[in-house]
Amino acid sequence: NQMNLGDIENILITHTHADHYYPNLFELRGGVFARNLRYKQVNIYGNEAVKCLFEDIYSHYPIDKNIKSGICFINLAPYIPVKIGKYTVTPLHANHAPEQMSLNYIIEDDKSSLLYLLDSGFPTEETFGYMASCGKIFDCVVMDGTMGECARGTYAYHMCFQENILLKER
Repeated sequence: NQMNLGDIENILITHTHADHYYPNLFELRGGVFARNLRYKQVNIYGNEAVKCLFEDIYSHYPIDKNIKSGICFINLAPYIPVKIGKYTVTPLHANHAPEQMSLNYIIEDDKSSLLYLLDSGFPTEETFGYMASCGKIFDCVVMDGTMGECARGTYAYHMCFQENILLKER
């Protein structure tokens, strides 16, 4: 996609399923694959499983130490905002991948706010409570519709279109 991994300073990871996070790609941030990195360090934000998977893979297949030293993992916890560049990012507990603390995000700057709810079932009451307590108005909401036109509750860890409508109304 004409994207240079050296031009990326910060990455938000929702969870460690391979369609969202593939640590092997970070080998391409150095060695013979990349030069003139704009950012010598990439910051990877996510749950604790994100770093664990990276460490597990590279314990079996060692990564170049110069590449590894340019990767920083920051563990996020739900409902605790962090400043990332010009953005304030608030992780939310995503109703997905129950084997780990999956995350969705509120991403804001001085002008707008985005509610990012991909790869998530219908939000929990805890998440609704947090969002209500913030009193935020979102300029854009991205929500999961993986289950398409199925009946509500067909699959707990992805939403369908009926659930998208209920979420919008709520």
